[in-house]
Amino acid sequence: MRVRSVGVVTILSLAGTVVGVVQSVVVAYAFGTSRQVEMFFAAVALEATMLQLTQTGQLTDIFLPIYLRIKSREGAKSAFACFAVMTNILLLAVMGLGLALFFLAPVVVSLRVPGFAQADIARTTWLFRALLPLLAIHIGSTMLSTLANAEKWFGLPELFSLAGRVAGVVTIILTASPWGVWALVAGLYVNNLLSLVGTTSFAMYLGYRHHLGLRKPGFEVLPILRQLSTTFLYVLTTQAYAFALDASLSYLPQGVFAVFKYVQQQLVAKVSGLLLRPVNIVFYSHVAESLAKGSKDAVTLTRRALNLS
Repeated sequence: MRVRSVGVVTILSLAGTVVGVVQSVVVAYAFGTSRQVEMFFAAVALEATMLQLTQTGQLTDIFLPIYLRIKSREGAKSAFACFAVMTNILLLAVMGLGLALFFLAPVVVSLRVPGFAQADIARTTWLFRALLPLLAIHIGSTMLSTLANAEKWFGLPELFSLAGRVAGVVTIILTASPWGVWALVAGLYVNNLLSLVGTTSFAMYLGYRHHLGLRKPGFEVLPILRQLSTTFLYVLTTQAYAFALDASLSYLPQGVFAVFKYVQQQLVAKVSGLLLRPVNIVFYSHVAESLAKGSKDAVTLTRRALNLS
């Protein structure tokens, strides 16, 4: 596991964190602690909860060694076909979830922020509905980022993410005055779409061509999905806590919810993984390759990662 790879990812992650903090300053300057920004934060938190429940991050960790094993045994074309099947099933599942949530949004939002006035809950509901397509976009970007890391192109997903964040901040600055809180929604879309375009372009450069099949002979998706049951209870518990916490905060005076979310979403979430995430990205890619090839150096790689951390 090369220190240089970790260093590249760290630098790009640091740059992304700086841009994220700048974005927080821009949002705070434009919207302060108004009810508008509180409604947006509530919608974003709810969308993040739904994304967490899909367990995409855990799934990519499970799929990575399988992808590399298929590639080493059957070649890149077969591995790409399995990758497409896995991505299609995830997208199909999240599209079904998104459709259900579109109709259930009033109930879900009322449970998340019951202390908001009914008119504010209605506006938050439409903000949440507007953010639902981001679930599919995020899953596409996450899967393609995993593909880039599997191919040892460390740092490229972070570079595309950085470009997206910069474009998102510019979008908010240009549209905050005429569009109000919807400028924040536009900024999120610009950010995520630019990242998706970047990772898609790179995947095509590698030779990946997506197809819409849901099956591939010799590749079973169900055993992979079953492994998620070991972490689902933990994820469900953490998100139940998030629901309860936001529900409690929503009863406090206006502005308190916004201040808490500025700290939690805009600052802590952006810096908490800054030092460990670069090590994890490189470590998981190398150890997955080691497991795929039947190598016995996983212990050495683990010690190396712990020392770097």
